[in-house]
Amino acid sequence: MDTDMPHTHDATLILHNQLLLELSQFIGGSKTRTYADVAPKIALAAHKGLNLPRASIWKLNAAMDVMECMALCIDGAFVDTSELVLLASEYPHYFTALGHERFIVADDAHTHPDTSEFSTGYLSEHHIFSMLDAPIRKNGKIVGILCCEQTLQARSWTLLEQSFAAMLADAAGRALAEEEAKNALDSLLYAAQTDTLTGLYNRNKLTQDLLSTVTPSLAVFDIDGFTDINDFYGYESGNIVLCELGKTIIKLIVPYGRVYRYGNDKFAILWEHNNKKEFINLVESVLDHTANHSYTINGFSIPVKLSVALSFEPQSNIIHSIDILLKELKKQNSRLMVYDKALELEEHIANNIKWNKKIKEALEENRIVNYFQPILNNQTLKIEKYESLVRLIDKEGEIAAPCCFLDIAKHSKQYIALSKRVIENTFDAFSEEEAGFSINLTMEDILHPDIKELLTDKMHDTRFHSRVVYEIVESEGLKETDLVLAFFDTIKQFGCEIAIDDFGTGYSNFEYLIKLTPDYIKIDGSMIKEIAFNPDSEEVVKTIIDFAKKRHLKTVAEFVSSKEIFEKVLELGIDYSQGYYIGQPQPTLHREFVGS
Repeated sequence: MDTDMPHTHDATLILHNQLLLELSQFIGGSKTRTYADVAPKIALAAHKGLNLPRASIWKLNAAMDVMECMALCIDGAFVDTSELVLLASEYPHYFTALGHERFIVADDAHTHPDTSEFSTGYLSEHHIFSMLDAPIRKNGKIVGILCCEQTLQARSWTLLEQSFAAMLADAAGRALAEEEAKNALDSLLYAAQTDTLTGLYNRNKLTQDLLSTVTPSLAVFDIDGFTDINDFYGYESGNIVLCELGKTIIKLIVPYGRVYRYGNDKFAILWEHNNKKEFINLVESVLDHTANHSYTINGFSIPVKLSVALSFEPQSNIIHSIDILLKELKKQNSRLMVYDKALELEEHIANNIKWNKKIKEALEENRIVNYFQPILNNQTLKIEKYESLVRLIDKEGEIAAPCCFLDIAKHSKQYIALSKRVIENTFDAFSEEEAGFSINLTMEDILHPDIKELLTDKMHDTRFHSRVVYEIVESEGLKETDLVLAFFDTIKQFGCEIAIDDFGTGYSNFEYLIKLTPDYIKIDGSMIKEIAFNPDSEEVVKTIIDFAKKRHLKTVAEFVSSKEIFEKVLELGIDYSQGYYIGQPQPTLHREFVGS
């Protein structure tokens, strides 16, 4: 290369600008460039723009004691740089100069204090006389060097040449910063799309993949009783189960589809295929495999049972349909369910949302009211007491029975507020009456401190002593025996009585009934409504009556809806009757027996 080739100042500037423009377009193009991609381009630009025989790009480590060559251009050609490494321990003066983050302009590299230690080795070996080293900076810190080297004869570096080298070094720093920013973005993207425990894709990635899936088939496996695994074997064992199960599903599914961790104890598989039968068979093979397999962890054999929800809905609705189906899967304790609009699950959820709002507004606007159904003494044929029943009046004035909203109130955490309103309404309604009345209580009521405090406060009013019957709903499953008995002892101090409601449903545990020692048994209406026509129902009712009489308990027949049923109730010797034949629930009190 002819180093004496004359260049005018203007021509040099034009060349430099052209090279910098090309470099900028390369770095900033649509394709992402790595530092390894950019380094040769910069070395080549230095070779062309400075008419150099040797140009190289070096990368400095964080400790600033090792520098490796990324690209070396010699007379326009690139050579292998895999073994080109500089150590601070061998060239301390040079690395000290780099630490000061300044240009090294060595017209005579053999005598310059920052480069003279290269003289006997590197410089002499490659016939280098002059060096111009421009620091490459990222975020203000030196991270590398653009090294410009003149061979065969000395060279005096002009300010224009130093300026061009500096701009090339800046371009290298910018490329390195962009690469690290991209790497950081890739790391964030990986973290956002990957489950850290199992290394599987996560739900975010599934949602993204669905956007490009035309005919998706989606299955979500739910580990039944995973909380029990954590509680019994420990969380570490539970985590191992999750990792091993993920591997198992991958072996069974790949290459058919992708596997994702969908949630804490759930795994999903996505398959782009319109063969529903084949996909269901594939899913069932996973269920069958896991049903016959257990994981040995810390000496324990841990079985894993799965249930699965499948959906073939369009991509816009498939996640929503799966989430709905997973809830239904738990309710029905089913092994496998396929989403079908005929299940009307969306309508069920929409209904829950509607009633949740209705309950909230009714509580706020005082539209929770009480209706009262009379209870007839079968000996005197006189109405002796009333059961207080909740009703909700909607904004249109329609009356809603508790079957429409009571369960939803429990699931939406509004049940206690509802129960307190019913208790307040009931005591207010009977504050000027002499008749007895009953209030329904569930296990949640009995165990809730606010309800117990409210009832205790009401019972301190002597007007209500010996007039209140608390009906305990048997189907609620009274398991906390000690707490229930303590509650009974408290309210009986005020002369209150206890009734077991819906007796004959739920657990129907006679031994447990002995422990509770209630005052009344309310025989469930499902049996009473059949006793006039069904001998089996009559025999069951007779058994309950016989047991009650031996325990000196009074009996109440519910659902007495006709004269025939009422006459059978009288014939069997049941003490009280309640039902539409006696009187329908209404906001005011029935004074007379309508069937008499």
